[in-house]
Amino acid sequence: MRITVNRAELASALGWAAKGLPARPVIPVLDGMKLSVDGHMLTLSVFDYEQSLSVRVSGNDTEAGEVLVDGRDLKRIVSKLPKGKQVTAVLSATGEALTVASQGTTWTLPALPPEEYPALPGLPPLSGVAAGEAFACSAVRVSRAASRDATLPALGCVELTTHSAALGLTATDRYRVAFDRLFWTPANPEARSLTVLVPSHALETFSSKGQSGKVAIHLSAEMAGFADDARTLTVRTRSGSFPKWRALLPAKSPLTLITSAPELAAIIGRVGTMCGKGEPIALAYAGGTLTIQAIREGRAGAASESLPATADGADEFEVRFYAPYFTPMLDGFDGDVSIGLANDPAKPKAAIIKPCGNDTFAALVVQTPIR
Repeated sequence: MRITVNRAELASALGWAAKGLPARPVIPVLDGMKLSVDGHMLTLSVFDYEQSLSVRVSGNDTEAGEVLVDGRDLKRIVSKLPKGKQVTAVLSATGEALTVASQGTTWTLPALPPEEYPALPGLPPLSGVAAGEAFACSAVRVSRAASRDATLPALGCVELTTHSAALGLTATDRYRVAFDRLFWTPANPEARSLTVLVPSHALETFSSKGQSGKVAIHLSAEMAGFADDARTLTVRTRSGSFPKWRALLPAKSPLTLITSAPELAAIIGRVGTMCGKGEPIALAYAGGTLTIQAIREGRAGAASESLPATADGADEFEVRFYAPYFTPMLDGFDGDVSIGLANDPAKPKAAIIKPCGNDTFAALVVQTPIR
């Protein structure tokens, strides 16, 4: 096996593929990364029985073959290669070792036994194709509402539901819900709707570097797969179901607040540093101004900051949220958001966050009661 590749392209591909290396492998060989050369393409692959990642890098001066080496060791080596736009790296391997050479420096990594490494799974049937940038945006912002509690595996997933015109994405951790519609071209417009639970970390990994071009979405009851021009990810789906969150959707919100999403998120980030664990942020509206205050229950100290806003339904009001649940639902928007609010401060109700303009994303976040 032999190939000459651009150092920066290799480092980027290796950094992404290494995200799939297991923290605690069930067998030692799963620390390995498989490198294979076919034609003018180098493919880097990892697999841990739950998730597989493959990424391709073009090169020249090639000789077909493959080798399995420790993925983290290879990543460390490549991170130390000399930097420069035109710097290349030569990867060559025998059955016993991989050699990485660049700018006069050479490293040698011992090969792992390839016969012990499991075969990577194939992609399930194609469900549809979507614009890569739209897929990455939708997957990331919906995934923010997924639970990080490992004891609730279903809530750590994004629910994908196929329709002829769009792919539905939903995530919830019981305190908030995020949902979106991704317009796509279905592989079979007449196919029956399919709903699967995909671990949110897999969607975040595939979308971590953004996307361009098209993304092919492959879904079955047992596995989900995502592929673009350079990368492929497969992951086992999960069983379970979400709470019946749709009952929380009101026909109309009594109060509506409109303000800048980036400014509101930034202010909460500053003011919220004064909140202790479990202490909420207050949003108080009056006279075209929204004031964000840190609530410090029984403790000295204060923080507040204001920004322009408009409201419908009342001249003055105050609502409260836990910042760690509320703020992530504002991330990724560069314009105004509409926040539909309940008007009973003594009862926790769900606020509805929607970007203003032509956007299909929405989120429900539980309001904190005012005691």
